Amino acid sequence: MRITGPQRPNTAGAGNGPRKTASGSGFSLPDAEGVRSAGGAGAPRAIADVSSLLALQMVDTADPVQQRKGRMVRRGRRLLDALDGLKVALLDGQVDVGRLADLQAAVDEAREGTDDPTLEALLDAVELRARVELAKLQQAASR
Repeated sequence: MRITGPQRPNTAGAGNGPRKTASGSGFSLPDAEGVRSAGGAGAPRAIADVSSLLALQMVDTADPVQQRKGRMVRRGRRLLDALDGLKVALLDGQVDVGRLADLQAAVDEAREGTDDPTLEALLDAVELRARVELAKLQQAASR
């Protein structure tokens, strides 16, 4: 891509002005008399009882398999957040002990088994990445 210096703006030419129609009649609606004006907003309605929503939430969280799966998803997100923080610190050139401690704590957190093979594979990959990064940083610190 070639970059040039500042240029003059395009000026409006003779053909760029508003155009006039030959008939001069302009735009008109054929049935303009039947148009009504806009009405006001409707009255606000009361919110339905929230107890049904709360009951629905309780049903979702009552399943121990779903609870365990949710905990493992949150654990994976914590690991990813710690890895992302470590990446930013490495790019800044300032890896502090707190970030390493956070990552180590996230890796050392007890892992529960789930019946979802996709989730298990993702957690394995994230944990492996975290352990590799910790090992690299510990090896660099020992030099």
